[in-house]
Amino acid sequence: MPARRRLTSNAMNWRLFLILAIYLILAVAYSIVVPIGRGADEWAHYWYAQFIADNGRLPASPAERETAGYKSDWPPLYHLAAAGLTFWVETDGPPSFKYRADNIRRQLVPAQGPEAILHTEDERFPWQQEILIWHIGRFLSIAFSLATLITTYFIALEFFQKIEHDPLPSKNEKNLQSPISNLQSPISNLQPPISNPQPPTPNLQPPIPNPQSPHSPFSILHSSFFILLPVALLAFNPRFIFTGMLFNYDSLTLLLSSLFLWLSLRIAKGYHANWGFFGLGALAGLALVTKYLTLLLPLVIVYVAWVNVAKSQGGKVAGGPKEEAGINPIEKTTASMRSKPSPPTP
Repeated sequence: MPARRRLTSNAMNWRLFLILAIYLILAVAYSIVVPIGRGADEWAHYWYAQFIADNGRLPASPAERETAGYKSDWPPLYHLAAAGLTFWVETDGPPSFKYRADNIRRQLVPAQGPEAILHTEDERFPWQQEILIWHIGRFLSIAFSLATLITTYFIALEFFQKIEHDPLPSKNEKNLQSPISNLQSPISNLQPPISNPQPPTPNLQPPIPNPQSPHSPFSILHSSFFILLPVALLAFNPRFIFTGMLFNYDSLTLLLSSLFLWLSLRIAKGYHANWGFFGLGALAGLALVTKYLTLLLPLVIVYVAWVNVAKSQGGKVAGGPKEEAGINPIEKTTASMRSKPSPPTP
């Protein structure tokens, strides 16, 4: 059995590695093929990060915030990371972005947002100056998105690795069990025969599948397929690939939120009792200084603490029944169904 588990684990690890490798190829291809500035608010994030890299600090006045772009009043964690990776790149001199607003000849066709610059041969490889900064920022987003996929894998493990199946008996085990099962007790031979034996009462209940059996329909829920399925669905979602490679804070927000969810599940299961809540607080704080939409994460910490207190006191959580430790809900339901008496025979 341990060898079989190792083979299953190795196969699952190779499949995960293959999913991550394909995603990395697609994301890098997207970042190279998609022209600079095509993503939503990419320009504003670039200006914000570039202001921090040039000045070594956040904008401190309304005039500086206007220079840093309209995203400069948002949390700066992603932009600080991008500025820390690109501060060494020289931006003085060509090649540089050719903004339409800088020259009257470029304003024949009004353009804003993604069309704010003219896309020229300066954007081709090898990248230099501002174009290099932009691609480094995109690669940083791809790294955050790749870490999000790995975290999604561990979240799926928390859901689907709980029940271990009983393996089928091997040939040697069958040979050892068969002689013992054929032995009869000598006392049974001394019992007098029963007159007018009653036929056995037929069991009218349909057989109930054992969730622990490898042939049970429940067993597919705990296979490696369902562990890798969420990772594959997310990795090959075109919107995730596109958004995850843009120069913006969404990739870092998803990473911190997924780490927060994984740690919440671990704490709810009774792990990391010493430092778990400190980790949740740190992740919630980092998420808040990345994007304001993670404002509700501290409320999840309160709920996880309530769950732990209710478990320690043996109470009920959210109106649900108290679950016994170590008992799987499917197994518990199956046992209760088996304990019901059979209907009377006609």
